[in-house]
Amino acid sequence: MLSGFQSCWEVSHGNISSSKKALGRGAWGVVLMGQLRVAVKQLHQAIENPHYLEILYREIDIMSQLRHPNLLQFIGAVLDDPSGYPLIITEVMDTSLRKAYENKELTPDPGCRPVILSIMHDVAVGLNYLHCLPDPIIHRDVSSGNVLLQSIAGPNKWKAKVSDFGSANLAHKSNTRAPGAAAYSAPEVLQSIKSYDSKKQTTKMDVFSYGVLLCEIIVCRFPDMDFFQDMLSQVKTIGARPRCNRYTQGILLHSLIDLCMNNDPLKRPTMNQIVEKLDAI
Repeated sequence: MLSGFQSCWEVSHGNISSSKKALGRGAWGVVLMGQLRVAVKQLHQAIENPHYLEILYREIDIMSQLRHPNLLQFIGAVLDDPSGYPLIITEVMDTSLRKAYENKELTPDPGCRPVILSIMHDVAVGLNYLHCLPDPIIHRDVSSGNVLLQSIAGPNKWKAKVSDFGSANLAHKSNTRAPGAAAYSAPEVLQSIKSYDSKKQTTKMDVFSYGVLLCEIIVCRFPDMDFFQDMLSQVKTIGARPRCNRYTQGILLHSLIDLCMNNDPLKRPTMNQIVEKLDAI
């Protein structure tokens, strides 16, 4: 790729196949029939209600207008599938952050620290883009399962992209929650589940979740349900946070996690400030 150009439009040659039959020729080249390897996500129960279908269409319209190197690229949608459920079509990634450490491709070993920092920088940049839009988008489901990785050449090994930013908003509006999502939720979210308060829904929710994610990737372990229940109980009552200080190996990361997971949303940094702090590490 030419130096200085963004890669949000770049397609890996491994995802493209083309026939030898020419559809047309011109001064600049030849047009061949091709096929693109994509990921297809089938949505189901949460959007059966016509009201939620209308919300979905609005979310699809928003996703279709977003292009960023650190967001999973939306390609299109199928609305007339025989299953009766919409299909969301996106680019294909190699794995998720969660699978990468479950498969020991990422470990807590200090040698992996530069790779981990690169991944978390990508995530922060992607979230910052969403937060800085004229009409900011709150992801609401920042988690290791929603950070997808593409293998790249070089010391950083992985390029990270944030996924499900449209589906997460849909889930929020339909009052559904993904399994395990509560483990990443800010205290103000957990405390307002029964009494919805739109004023508490801010981009600082994502910042808290990012802090949990940073803690998780440093440990390279997804907490079990016993850990979740204990953590949720403490957060709801005394605002406690998961402890991973002994894994951070550095005051800067320790401090960043602490800032992100502050009980007061107003005291949490913005994603732009997080990007700047990561740049300084």
